[in-house]
Amino acid sequence: MSEAQRTYPKPTPGQIEAYNRLVAGLAPRDVRLARLELRADRYPGGEASADIEELQPSWAPADGGFAVTQRLRVKGKAGLQANSPSSLSLDLDLVIVYGSAESMSDELFQPFAALNLPVNMRPFLREAVANAAVRAGWPPLLIPAFVKPARAVSAKPDQQHAAAVVSEAKPRRRIRRTE
Repeated sequence: MSEAQRTYPKPTPGQIEAYNRLVAGLAPRDVRLARLELRADRYPGGEASADIEELQPSWAPADGGFAVTQRLRVKGKAGLQANSPSSLSLDLDLVIVYGSAESMSDELFQPFAALNLPVNMRPFLREAVANAAVRAGWPPLLIPAFVKPARAVSAKPDQQHAAAVVSEAKPRRRIRRTE
């Protein structure tokens, strides 16, 4: 499931405060490739492409913090001829262990998985996928950059504020000069 497909409930002010406390003291302590399964045909040359599926990440308590596991499935295709494509299949689990004074919860993990985790984990996933493909004799398969579009911000409150300021201002007196 891609980040764009994931939906999370709107957080309450209390949840936002708890989340901000959590991420303020967060420190990655360890990153490791926990599992890697690779099946690949001989690379035939030509352009290679990949379909990448990031599965829902999970978390577990760890000493002094928590550990997050991200599972990724990659299906690579290549071939100079359409009727004889070659394939590469890669499944991997990457784990990041975070030190944190604040406790992680399922409620806090939802926004963390959407906002912070991809930024922290994506470079390591990209490196693992590219290196595995190269070791299998394929060109590096690249994971796209993490992009989180900004939400549209309504100008209405600012416009209301500006209108209030203008209405409270005293009207200027016009001075006419006559000769």
